[in-house]
Amino acid sequence: MSVLEARDVRVETRAGAPLVEGVDLEVDRGEVVGIVGETGAGKTLATRALVGLLPRGLRATGAVTLGGRAFEAGSADARASLVRDAAIVLQNPMTALDPLVRVGSQLTEAVVRHGILDRAAAAERALGLVQRMGFDDPGWVLRLHPHQLSGGMAQRVLIAAAMMARPTVLIVDEPTSALDAGVRVEVLRLLREVTREQEAGMLLISHDLSLVSGFCDRVVVLYAGRVLESGATATVLRRPRHPYTRALLACSPSATAPARTPLPVIGGAPPAPADWPPGCVFEPRCPHAFDRCGAERPRLLAREGVRAACHLLDREGG
Repeated sequence: MSVLEARDVRVETRAGAPLVEGVDLEVDRGEVVGIVGETGAGKTLATRALVGLLPRGLRATGAVTLGGRAFEAGSADARASLVRDAAIVLQNPMTALDPLVRVGSQLTEAVVRHGILDRAAAAERALGLVQRMGFDDPGWVLRLHPHQLSGGMAQRVLIAAAMMARPTVLIVDEPTSALDAGVRVEVLRLLREVTREQEAGMLLISHDLSLVSGFCDRVVVLYAGRVLESGATATVLRRPRHPYTRALLACSPSATAPARTPLPVIGGAPPAPADWPPGCVFEPRCPHAFDRCGAERPRLLAREGVRAACHLLDREGG
C-alpha cells in the first residue's frame, strides 16, 4: 500500500523556466526509495516540492497524495503535511537548528504544539530517539545548544527530530554527509529499521549509488530534472538500461580496484536548465547517441520491471 504518490511533479521559476519536469514518485509502507543523480539533477527540488519547501522564487505543480490526503505540490496544504504526515532531514544540519534553543526543546516543541504528544511523552520519546542515535549520554545532548554540537552530532539530532511524530514519509537528503564512516552504516540501518517499524516510507536522496544499493528497495535516477530510469534497486544496478545509469555505476569507487586506479568520470557536465536540448537531456554526454536522440524526447518505456527513457530501447528492441 502506497504512503506517498506523486504524479507529474514540475518545478519552475516565476518566469516559467523549467527546473524539474514530469517526475512521478511512489513509496510503499516500509519501503526505502533512493533518488540518485549528480549535483543539480533536481533531486532536492523535486522532493521539497512535495512538502512545500521550495526556495523563494520557485513554484511547483503536480498531484500529491500523502497520509490519505490529496493536494497540489508546493501548496499551503503541502506545507501543512509536515510534522504529522511527513518529515524532512536536510543536508546541512547546522542551518536547520535554532542556535538559541536547546536541543531538547527543538525536538519536542513541534509535536507538543500540534497536540501529537503531551510534554512528558515528548520528552521521553526525545530521550529514547537520541539514545538510539548512538549517544552515550542522551540527557546531556538534549541540554546542549546547537553550537556545541559537531556536524555529525547535529545530523543525528535532526534525524531524531524528524522521527518524533512518527511520520508517514521521511525525506532524507544526503543523511550521512556529516557522519564518520563508523557511524554512517549504523545510522542508515536505524533509519530503515524505524521506517519499517512505523510502517512508514522513506525517500533517500543521494549521489552515492553504493549507499543506495545497500539500503534502498527501489531507485529513481534523475538527470537535468527528468527521470531517466527507475525500478527495483537490484534489477537496475544488475542490468541498468540507461547509459547515464551505467555511467554512474562505472564512476562508483570499488574496494577491490588496484591501488592508484584512476576513478572514471562522465565526460562533460550536466546542462543548465536554459540549455536543455529538445531531445534527450543526456544526449550531449552520451557515447551511444544517434540522430533521434538530439531531436526527440524519449518516453519512459517498461522493460522487465525497469522503466527507462532511452531511444536505444526502441532501436535495440529492449
